[in-house]
Amino acid sequence: MKLVFDRKFYNNPRFWIFFIIIFNCVYKGIINYLKISDAINYLNDFACIILFIFILQKQKNNRLLGMTRSAGLLVLLLLITSFFSFIINLYSPMVFVWGIRTLFKFLIFFLACICYCDEKLIKKILDFLFYMLLINAFFVTIQYISGYSLDSAIGLFSSGNKIAGGSAGMNVLMCIVTVYAILSYLNKDKLLYFMIISLVLCIYISALAEIKVYYFELVMIVVLVAIVTKMSLKKIIVIFIIGIVLLYGINLYNQYYGSGYYYTSRGVSFFSLEAISEYIGLDGSSYGRFNSLNRVTAVPYVWDNFLITLPNKLFGLGVGYGDSVSSSLFSSGFLSNNSGLGYQFWTVSLELTNIGLIGLLLCFSLFIAVYVENIRAKKMMVRSNTLIQTSQICTLIFIILMFYNQSFILDIAAPFMFFVMSIPYILINEKKRFRRN
Repeated sequence: MKLVFDRKFYNNPRFWIFFIIIFNCVYKGIINYLKISDAINYLNDFACIILFIFILQKQKNNRLLGMTRSAGLLVLLLLITSFFSFIINLYSPMVFVWGIRTLFKFLIFFLACICYCDEKLIKKILDFLFYMLLINAFFVTIQYISGYSLDSAIGLFSSGNKIAGGSAGMNVLMCIVTVYAILSYLNKDKLLYFMIISLVLCIYISALAEIKVYYFELVMIVVLVAIVTKMSLKKIIVIFIIGIVLLYGINLYNQYYGSGYYYTSRGVSFFSLEAISEYIGLDGSSYGRFNSLNRVTAVPYVWDNFLITLPNKLFGLGVGYGDSVSSSLFSSGFLSNNSGLGYQFWTVSLELTNIGLIGLLLCFSLFIAVYVENIRAKKMMVRSNTLIQTSQICTLIFIILMFYNQSFILDIAAPFMFFVMSIPYILINEKKRFRRN
């Protein structure tokens, strides 16, 4: 994998796109092992500001909406909705600015990927993510041997022993690599060993890092791959291999976290229907020991108790209003009064609080637009099936993650998500350039 950039790298948007991908793969590990201040996270903001300047140059030439199409329009509508929400709620401008920063930072990255990436860079970044999986497997092993506690042995996404909060990034990374590896083999872009190594690494990491949701995602990935690819002997072999790897993973998980304590509060196996029901929240139980709500009850509670008036239901309490912020300058104080509920742990309930039903529907519309763009790209392309199908399947998984965690706005997850979602736009733009030439 060889990357070549202009000597004046700061004038190359492709450099800053790759920088954001690399940085968010490693910055938590740098903080953890080198004990550097977590203020280095603001390099994300710096890089996104630079990309925003490049995007404005596209708009100056009246090319931005032409290149970004539905994605650019939806981001613009979401921005207008956020401003309108601020106007009708009239809260602290500092909270509003910080909320805009949180919600739109990686949407800017998304638009930059669409405008400046090409097929060659897509493949390089996807291959890079595979190598990051290899590196993370090593760090997860070291952390587990070193006695890192539950939810903290997550490789370079870990903030340290007994500190949870990085599994979302690792989970998104594993999903992308899994989908890409399976499709690359089925479409004859990669050899069998690439797929097997990827699957084994993901299963191994999910067992040691206690990322239980990956087992269900893997089943979903197999089903979606079966739908989007043609039936063949190779596909049957792949499904058989994945079945073996999945059983191995469940056995491995039981080996490392064999006590019922790690599965549910009732002490039954996590892979039982009772445990799954509790994990999702279908039984009405709370999320964790200290939160009243769960993934199922959070949205109805927010709708009935936070969003009292019709304007609130439509536009929320204001972008950033319910966010978790370390500085009181940028905090509305709303979370400190309601943190025990746990609404802030899931994108759907958090952003419903912030930007209301219209804003949330625009967020979901973005996924739908990407999926439609993938269908359009598939009709236009004579090759690149692997990349289109990777984006198509991952986009569906990312929709589910909206209900599962905060990946949509997290530094360690969102860049990977939006990069993969930009793929169909990139390929269509490249196809159009080729036709013009």
